[in-house]
Amino acid sequence: MDQEEEFQSTPWDALLDQGRSWRWWAGLAAAAVVVGAVAASVTSRVWPVSASPAPTSPPTSTLPQVAELPAVPTVALPAEPHTEAVEVGSVAAWYAADYFTSTEPPTYVERAVPVSVERLGPELHAVVVLVQVLARDEPGYRRLEPKAVEVVVDTSDGIRVVDRPQPAEARISFDTVELAPAEVPQGVVDRAVELATAAGSPLAETSKGAKFEGGWRIEIEVVDEAGIAWPMVVWLDHGGDQIHPPG
Repeated sequence: MDQEEEFQSTPWDALLDQGRSWRWWAGLAAAAVVVGAVAASVTSRVWPVSASPAPTSPPTSTLPQVAELPAVPTVALPAEPHTEAVEVGSVAAWYAADYFTSTEPPTYVERAVPVSVERLGPELHAVVVLVQVLARDEPGYRRLEPKAVEVVVDTSDGIRVVDRPQPAEARISFDTVELAPAEVPQGVVDRAVELATAAGSPLAETSKGAKFEGGWRIEIEVVDEAGIAWPMVVWLDHGGDQIHPPG
């Protein structure tokens, strides 16, 4: 007895739907692959990836050796003078200069220098002042012997001079060097006149000199702008250069 075969039939529309579904998924997968490739290409162009270099140790350099600086020497500064003593000495010197200045006969104080200040009491000071006076002596002035005087100053109420100057002794003086006179070569006189022009108009005819071991001491009068003749000295070595007095 023949068996009757049974066939299952699938509708054509269903087959068409299955085919369309398979093709849709395949297309989607292909599109994903393309998008991934494009993205990878763009990324590699915009943000290039380079291999990180192997870490290296920092370069080493040898610093030059610095010599040790020498120690700074310690310098002892002089102590600041006492303010009251400076003021007292200044007032005493001003008073002595004014006291020994006169119009008749004309005398002028060339300098007045306080050389010592002694405290006699809490508010009393004795100041020794060295005074150099110039007296009129035609056609100029003559320097008198320096004198030392004591001026007593009271500081109880300001600064007040107690009395007139009284004679005093001072270890400082303006003594000049005494040398035996000698005939001065004309070249030495000319050099002294040349150097003396820095102070005025030298009078070559008044020059006189003395010779010592290191050179010459030339004394010469120099007339200033006021027409006053001042005796000055020029010390020269044997080569004609100006030097300091030997002391």
